Amino acid sequence: MSTATRPRLKVRYDQEIRPALKDELGLDNIMQVPRLTKIVLNSGVGKATQQASLLEGAQRDLELITGQKPVVTRAKKSIASFKLREEQPIGVKVTLRGDRAWSSLTACSASPSRVFVTSEVCRPSPLTVTATTPSG
Repeated sequence: MSTATRPRLKVRYDQEIRPALKDELGLDNIMQVPRLTKIVLNSGVGKATQQASLLEGAQRDLELITGQKPVVTRAKKSIASFKLREEQPIGVKVTLRGDRAWSSLTACSASPSRVFVTSEVCRPSPLTVTATTPSG
């Protein structure tokens, strides 16, 4: 995405929604209004311990959705009952910030929510979408 064009949703948020939120929440300063900082797309692949190709499929799916290469998440602890070892790949995630986050949010709201929330995107496990605002 070029830096010259800002996502329409971000422009609308800055011009219309943010001032309305400031008034509705009774805030003194416009900087106190919550804002989007990042969107994290996460897909845990439970059977990746036995079949590594599932992890590659999840990576490919997330890359198609976001246009950005996902990071492989690894197990923090070994759990014998799950046949899971420390540092073993178990999922993938992508963090979107700035204009990419706003563009993704626009696409997410325009498309049916089932595409982004259920297991149709990544067959091994559901895809989790998390949008965060700065705390405090």
